[in-house]
Amino acid sequence: MTIDSIGLLASLLRYAGRKVAAHQFAAADELAPLIKAGWLVPAGVPETLLCEVCDDPHTVDVVHFHDKPRGVCRRTADTFPISRLSSLHRVDGAAFARSLARALHLDGDTSVLRGFDIAWKLGARTLNDTRVVFFFTPSLDRIDASTTILDSIAGHSRAMTFCLLVASSIDKVRLPTRHNVVTRVGDIVAIEPDGHLTVDEAQLLIEVFPGAGRPRARGRPPRQRELILPLLHELEREGVAIDDSHETCRVVQGRFQKSYPGAKIPVANTMKSAIFAWLSRNSRELTSRCVMRLA
Repeated sequence: MTIDSIGLLASLLRYAGRKVAAHQFAAADELAPLIKAGWLVPAGVPETLLCEVCDDPHTVDVVHFHDKPRGVCRRTADTFPISRLSSLHRVDGAAFARSLARALHLDGDTSVLRGFDIAWKLGARTLNDTRVVFFFTPSLDRIDASTTILDSIAGHSRAMTFCLLVASSIDKVRLPTRHNVVTRVGDIVAIEPDGHLTVDEAQLLIEVFPGAGRPRARGRPPRQRELILPLLHELEREGVAIDDSHETCRVVQGRFQKSYPGAKIPVANTMKSAIFAWLSRNSRELTSRCVMRLA
């Protein structure tokens, strides 16, 4: 899944269970995998849409001629066929949740989290000899709703480690207990052109158990880190604030893809490791300069 499609998925899943004019969110080729997967379900045509026969933008009514919908321009009396892209689609969050559970190879049935319309219990599996329960919700951008969802999940997981996957907006979340994790779907999951989900199992393990990704002994930095560090210097010179946020990771991944076309884009853990190393180095250099000035 590209960075753009992560944003597209997150935007659409906010309307889970509702009808949307999907063509207003993205182009047809970007929507195609979501439609193939069954996460966007055709749900008829809107009552009004933009006129396609006038140069001046305005809305027109939709009528049916011989059981086929057509737009009618009241200014010119012309009609035009309604394209498939102008159709309404229902956002099926439950279908996405089931797809996510299958991709993660979870045990148990996917079900709506009791008391919430757009939060699901996906199932459970064993990772690193630990039983982990997985949940999914489109976003946690409201602190009050986030707290309620997290409290409910803690109850449903029955003291087991849980992993809550979120499409977007998790920066304000604070976990109520340790040994649990909230992470973005896009950090571990990719969408193939045919709509199937694939999971980066190594990154999943790192997200749930951060210590699993730490090297056991010192050694030569990985090649990808050597490529990332100069990019951080470039971004800093351009006035980009470098911190350990998910947003910085996305910016650096974008710069990496642009600077090294054809190279494999580093996973989130590699990117964060390089950023931490860069921040630590800059902090030491700044401290050293301050000491020299005082001397």
